[in-house]
Amino acid sequence: MSARLDSGSLEDALEQWNESMCNLVSKDRVQFFARLKTTYSAYYEKINSSVPSKDANKPGKSSLSEAEHPVDREEWPMEQDEQLGEHEKQATARMLGFRDMITAYSQMRNSLKALFSSEGVHKPKLIIALDEAHTLSMVTPNHYHPLTILCRAISLYSGGGPRVTQDAVWVVFASTALKVIGIASPQPYYNSARVFADEKLAFPSFCQLGWDQMADPLHGIAATDVAQAGHIIGYGRALWKSIQGNSVAEMIAIAIAKLCGVKKAENIPLAVLSQRFCLHVAFGHHEAVKFLESSVASNLRVRVFISEDRNSLLTTYPSEPLLSCAAASLLHTMSNLDKFLQALEEKILNGMIDVGKSGELTSRLLWLIAKDLYIRRTPLLEPLVGAADGQEWNSELIDCQMISIIDYFRFVFGENFWEQAGETAKWGGNKTKAAREKAKAACEQAKAAFNNAFVNFSHWVSMNEDISVRKNGVDQLPADEWTLRHWHRTSAVQCCHGQPLVDKMIPTYFKDNDPSCRDLSRVSQIFISDKARRSPNKKDLSDIIRNHDSINCGSSRPWVAILVDLGLKESTVEFTFPERWSGRSTTEGACDGPCLRIYASAINSNTFPFLSRSEQLPLTLRNIIAYEETPPNGR
Repeated sequence: MSARLDSGSLEDALEQWNESMCNLVSKDRVQFFARLKTTYSAYYEKINSSVPSKDANKPGKSSLSEAEHPVDREEWPMEQDEQLGEHEKQATARMLGFRDMITAYSQMRNSLKALFSSEGVHKPKLIIALDEAHTLSMVTPNHYHPLTILCRAISLYSGGGPRVTQDAVWVVFASTALKVIGIASPQPYYNSARVFADEKLAFPSFCQLGWDQMADPLHGIAATDVAQAGHIIGYGRALWKSIQGNSVAEMIAIAIAKLCGVKKAENIPLAVLSQRFCLHVAFGHHEAVKFLESSVASNLRVRVFISEDRNSLLTTYPSEPLLSCAAASLLHTMSNLDKFLQALEEKILNGMIDVGKSGELTSRLLWLIAKDLYIRRTPLLEPLVGAADGQEWNSELIDCQMISIIDYFRFVFGENFWEQAGETAKWGGNKTKAAREKAKAACEQAKAAFNNAFVNFSHWVSMNEDISVRKNGVDQLPADEWTLRHWHRTSAVQCCHGQPLVDKMIPTYFKDNDPSCRDLSRVSQIFISDKARRSPNKKDLSDIIRNHDSINCGSSRPWVAILVDLGLKESTVEFTFPERWSGRSTTEGACDGPCLRIYASAINSNTFPFLSRSEQLPLTLRNIIAYEETPPNGR
């Protein structure tokens, strides 16, 4: 870096450095860390040779003393920190390696004078990121404690004074292990080295890093191209974009490896299912904390909140469609679907996984696994489809591809759904010949209305408030933009528990040949209401309106309302569609598109023929509904 600063402008040097060092497969990066490892190994040898044996303080043995390692006050600018007490100076002086750390910092700063003398005093000029930082707090057999020495050096150079304020060096401690938030210095050192005191975190850990920093802007790619690998890797953590030097297949293999982790193979089924299906871990369960800590450390789960006393912990899987594709690939490999569902049932039985109260989890499994199996009607050789232009990153990930709503419903409800459902629909209870002909006509109109409609969801995301919330002074996304953003990241929505009328939203897109029609005006929705009671709720289907104040998703595009009575045993599939639609205001509120209303009951292969493709799936879905009525272990 210093050589680059000496040979060119500061901006060029920084750009070259960041370009080479932020690429995980960069040759310069590999060489840099090879030199760093060599330097570290040599210094560690020096420390080992300087540490006395454990019998050093016994009679006849020598021990390290300050006299043997005199403090050079000119080289060690500790006296400039007026906040240090004399006892703290003495304790710091006894820290093995601390003097060398100070010297190394000074040499680094002197070699980067052009950087530190630049404008912008309060902006970070150098960021040192230490991954897996919890390992620094582990005391070595020789009592060498890297974290205490490093933190003390950082504290000394950021504690105040005109010389210090010019440095603008930030040090980031990152870790997947929760123990990093409770690091503390050994007792022989001064108390101010501690970051944990009085049962509270003196320095609360920062976890609101945000997501999607590398995502394409909403209008940066056509809605018909969002399944392209180059677009999908922009969502979630920046890690995926940073390893784009690999092939798409290698990228998915890396995602699978990271999701599975290297510890506790028994966590893999729950990790795979949690990432796509929003599994809720029951608070207070005796295995919950251990499972969550392990999942954060080894299975890409993310901690989003922790209380100061560390008694309250909130973790989740963010919306990452690339990781969802990796999870889907693993779920449908080597009969893993049945095995993973059995593992899920075991955790539901022991109370660790919360199943909800109205079939929410069952419904998430039902609709997304149906899409998975539709895509995999025939064996897949690759998890992606090659691009027509031959560009690898324009290839489409199969689990993010658009699929026709017409074909999807045929797969879910049966090949004759569009023909037979209309005949069985009860149009006002009248089954005359005229009514049947009217129903058939409505079927044809429904098929025509959704002929160019598609879905593309690869995972579920949860909401913590209503779809439409009136907030003073806060602008809410318009319904079309909200829907299109979910389409772009291939996510479907699990609504919050208090959401009126509906429980789920699946974004849809209408593809036609009108070049003047923008993507925002092409989106619509499938709204789903889950019911798990033993009595039918068919009448509630007509109450679902998307112009309700808590939804506000009205548009001129056709949409779908589905009510599923998951707790019933009698199989039924019916739908209705308006015979005529004028686009004028109706009793449902403002002008809205025509609605295809589908009613289905019972979890069996008569209602959902695709369930016959898995032996375990229908059993698990029915058992989850049973657990809602009679919680396992008396919960």
